[in-house]
Amino acid sequence: MKGYNLVRSALTVLFFCALSMQVHALNGRIAVSADGNQHDADDIGATPATLALGAAWGLQEKFVHYDYASHIWDNRDAQEAKIEESALTGGEKFGYDPAIFVNAYRETNRAVTSATAAINASSEDDSLYFIVAGPMEIAYRALDKADTQKRKFVRVISHSAWNNNHGLKNHNGYDDDAIKALGIYFDQIRDQNGGFSTGRDTWGQWTWLKNANDPNLRWVYSRMEVVGRPDISDMGMLYYLMTGEEQGGVTELKDVLLNPTIASPWMSERSQPASLHIRSGELVVSGAATGLVRIFNPMSRLVRQGMITNGSVRIDLSGATPGHYIALITSNGLEIRQSFMLR
Repeated sequence: MKGYNLVRSALTVLFFCALSMQVHALNGRIAVSADGNQHDADDIGATPATLALGAAWGLQEKFVHYDYASHIWDNRDAQEAKIEESALTGGEKFGYDPAIFVNAYRETNRAVTSATAAINASSEDDSLYFIVAGPMEIAYRALDKADTQKRKFVRVISHSAWNNNHGLKNHNGYDDDAIKALGIYFDQIRDQNGGFSTGRDTWGQWTWLKNANDPNLRWVYSRMEVVGRPDISDMGMLYYLMTGEEQGGVTELKDVLLNPTIASPWMSERSQPASLHIRSGELVVSGAATGLVRIFNPMSRLVRQGMITNGSVRIDLSGATPGHYIALITSNGLEIRQSFMLR
């Protein structure tokens, strides 16, 4: 975790320079369920890219579960070996705890148990952001097994209709509707193939990665070569989680991976200029002596605002539609975007 001054400087750059990327300050942890062992092999490249992106932002300790080979019904052994190398070698290269990685095809029960534990550790101040980069099966089983009171602190993110439906449609398993039926906030974003999958004949757009000074980044490029095309589309869900942007692409990724000092967007309580909680239909912001809080809906429309005085402000959210909102907090010359869910 970088120091406060570095975070403040980095966020000032992100908000006031001509960069399209803006980074959320979020509290919580991250879980991932990726396939790569059957059907589409894109996870073989996307998993290393996800781990590289998380490391560039200093998020290694925020990742608490990462299952791979999550197509649990059938398997291609050669493809499974490739996704396993991507996950385990990527975790080692980029500084992740090896204990978080589980081969879901080989150890389905352990994958479910690990994800369930991550869910059950959640709270109002420590959400779990569950990125599903494969079928919904492991995520559903873990959520179904978890403490029902903890589910409200989980946000599932998906970008793929195929992933959403494959388990039920092809294997009599579970789909996104089954997850939603558990009362989970399901964040369906646009398909990331439009930005982070550039097509078989577009390797020239990735020369910066191939020739990067960091050998670990060059290794990420080599994993894309294993797939046979530059497709790291599933990584776009982590990019979206941290920036709020569903239209990222090669240029934005290059900015982050080659300039990791624009980190770390995920702040600890010590470094946050303000914290926020939802209580009795109000958004309560505290921890900053003075400042302005503006609330935006997913369409970037201002829906509420209030001034921080004497260290806090209460903003009435009654009548607001449940869903995902952004609080833009301006305090002491620093602007921070914080994501929250209204239920």
